[in-house]
Amino acid sequence: MSMLVEECLYASIKASPTFSAIPVRPNVAIATDVTPYVVYSKISTQRVKSLLGDSGLANSIFQIDVYARDGLQAANLSAAIRQAVLTVPQLGAVHRDEASLYETDTKLYRYRQDFSFWYND
Repeated sequence: MSMLVEECLYASIKASPTFSAIPVRPNVAIATDVTPYVVYSKISTQRVKSLLGDSGLANSIFQIDVYARDGLQAANLSAAIRQAVLTVPQLGAVHRDEASLYETDTKLYRYRQDFSFWYND
């Protein structure tokens, strides 16, 4: 992979026509973002090592959250995220987990997905 895993993830989401006009942010939304929007965060990374040192192979866990005012819209956008991410060979993506939530403080529906990405760093 010639670009950072974060760059590849962002590019794969934004390449989907579904997300061309939707904000996609690392770690936190900007105060001016209106729903729907997407936030992605790197949770952890493990690197494959041997007696010769770092092999260059890495495995990162990312959480991708979709926020919307409507639960069905959030579910549909979450499915589109899954489609966009799983079809990018450079990410070596494995879908690990997902959950739907309603945040009472923001009054937003949130769909969370966790992905494991295997890539050469």
